Amino acid sequence: MARLILFIAAGLFLFSCNKEKRLENFKDDPTILTVYGTWKLISRENYTTGEVIYKDPSVVQQCGSRTKCDIILNFVKASSGDSLYGHTIMNEVSGLFSFDAATRRFTTASFGGTKVGEPGWSDHIWDNMYRIQNFRINRYYLRLYFNNDTESLTFERQ
Repeated sequence: MARLILFIAAGLFLFSCNKEKRLENFKDDPTILTVYGTWKLISRENYTTGEVIYKDPSVVQQCGSRTKCDIILNFVKASSGDSLYGHTIMNEVSGLFSFDAATRRFTTASFGGTKVGEPGWSDHIWDNMYRIQNFRINRYYLRLYFNNDTESLTFERQ
C-alpha cells in the first residue's frame, strides 16, 4: 500500500513539474489559428519585474462548496461575431471580442458583468480585458498580452 501511495505521489509530482515546464517554456504555435474554446485563468505575468501571480489559496476558502472557484472564459464564434462568456470567482461575465490569427492581434469590444463580492484574483480580468492587445496560443495555453507585451494573462485550455 505504501508503494502505491508513493507511486501516485511521484506521478502527481512529475505531472505538476511537466505542467510548470510547459508554462515556463511557453511557445506560440502559429499553426493554431483560433482562440475559440474554454479557458481557465492560471496566472498573471509581468515581464519587466519577472513577477508571476497565481491564485491565492484563500480564494478557494472563500468559495466554500461553490464550484466556481476559478475564472473561466469561453471564446466562441457566434453568428453576430466573436463573443465570450463565462464567470469570475463570484459572477457571470460576457462580451464581444475580435482577433486576427495572422498578426496575433486581440481586441475586446465589450466586457461586463457585476463585480459584487469579487476577491482580488478577479481584478486581473476586470482591470485588463480592455487593455489586451495581442495573444499567443499553443496546445495547452492561451496568453493574452497587454501593456505593450510587458504583461500577460495565461489561461489553460479546459
